[in-house]
Amino acid sequence: MGAKPTVLHMGNNGDSYLCNAEPQNWADKYLTDEFARNLPKCPECMDAYGIKHGSDMAQNMENHLENYEPAVEIVAPPIVNNVKTLRMYLNT
Repeated sequence: MGAKPTVLHMGNNGDSYLCNAEPQNWADKYLTDEFARNLPKCPECMDAYGIKHGSDMAQNMENHLENYEPAVEIVAPPIVNNVKTLRMYLNT
């Protein structure tokens, strides 16, 4: 059973968070993009990102996170295979 997250952390190469907080598993009901986008960003992670990448990059990251719009899902039309057999061709 997972926990309910209170902040959105930034990963540090997949093994840990930039703020060195203990990683936790989220409960399935909290794994939606909509839920995660409404969490406050971890201030310690944002500070560590600024130290690691510079204040301009940190500001760009913060702007990106605040102004993010999910991609539009494109649904491909079904593939219709209109193959004629030899008998069908000869009968036309």
